[in-house]
Amino acid sequence: MVAGKEDSQVFTLDGAEHVYRVLIESMNEGALMLTADKTILYANQCFARMVKCSLERVMGSSFRRFLSAEDRANAPISYETGRQIRL
Repeated sequence: MVAGKEDSQVFTLDGAEHVYRVLIESMNEGALMLTADKTILYANQCFARMVKCSLERVMGSSFRRFLSAEDRANAPISYETGRQIRL
């Protein structure tokens, strides 16, 4: 946000953001953005296909919903270490 003489204006990095979004959407691997409590803020279409669920149902869900019982038990360790969890 940049303050002007009469009002403020919001500027975005549209070019860089668009390129990144196209990359994430077109890759052949699932991608997620999670909140601290592991709610899915963003998922790409590939992830939705992997879990056999519509994209609309994936976003806003808990990530834990898509984990096996074994992975749910190990998830706290994985979150801390950044270890990949295979679906």
